[in-house]
Amino acid sequence: MSSKRLQWGHKVFCVRHPFIIFVSILTCCLVARPYVYGLAIAGQAGVEQILMQTICDLHITMGLCGFSDVNDLIGKRDQLLIKLDY
Repeated sequence: MSSKRLQWGHKVFCVRHPFIIFVSILTCCLVARPYVYGLAIAGQAGVEQILMQTICDLHITMGLCGFSDVNDLIGKRDQLLIKLDY
């Protein structure tokens, strides 16, 4: 597997797969953006509200999938992920 070198300022990053960059950017946008918005709108209380909403969303999603606790997810990779054949 070939690696690519990225230069950002004075730092040079070695990336094995371009998909890693895409996932990193997507994670920053989907995860960090609500916290920044909450901080900008209401300060610490806004960030706490966003954290509570994220936890509630996790509990709802887990309940819809038939799990009641995060520990129930350990070792259930084959039940949670579906491999798609194109």
